[in-house]
Amino acid sequence: KEFAAISHAYDVLIDEELRQKYDLGEKIKDVLRRGFDATLYIPLEMQYNEETKKSYPSQLETQQLTVFCDGELNMLFYQPESTAVENEPLHPNMDKCFELRYVQRVIYGRNDLVMSAAFGSPPLEQETRIVLVGSKLPHDIYIEFDTPESCHQMLEGLRIVRCEKSMLFSQNLEKWKNKGFD
Repeated sequence: KEFAAISHAYDVLIDEELRQKYDLGEKIKDVLRRGFDATLYIPLEMQYNEETKKSYPSQLETQQLTVFCDGELNMLFYQPESTAVENEPLHPNMDKCFELRYVQRVIYGRNDLVMSAAFGSPPLEQETRIVLVGSKLPHDIYIEFDTPESCHQMLEGLRIVRCEKSMLFSQNLEKWKNKGFD
């Protein structure tokens, strides 16, 4: 078992593409643990669609929040964005969090029905929104970033982190990529 872990680590170090993914994953893990400011769109009302047999938000509230994870990256917490000159400490609140184990897909906002209806479908290089999708989440998680670059890095990083934690997520990601989604 130890030999397999060392062998895998060596493979990652010598493969340039795997190394880039590993480095990005570590960078995103660090950002998630320290927290970052973003805009979250919180569903206020849900509407049931008979055709798709799913509920969708019919009204979204915009909130400026600080988003962060616990050390193990199991929970995604959010709290009001700090208005103080110095950053306020992060306060995990179990009433204001999502379990990352329930995230089945991490997609660009342009590929989500609600986000594309609300904001249109910008070109990929201008996209600033991601959606964390999961059937056991209370609702999909809609996050907007300041720049397309930070959006892209967070999307890829969250996918890497989720693939490390969940084989099902990894399989779903492959299916989505094969269907031509970003």
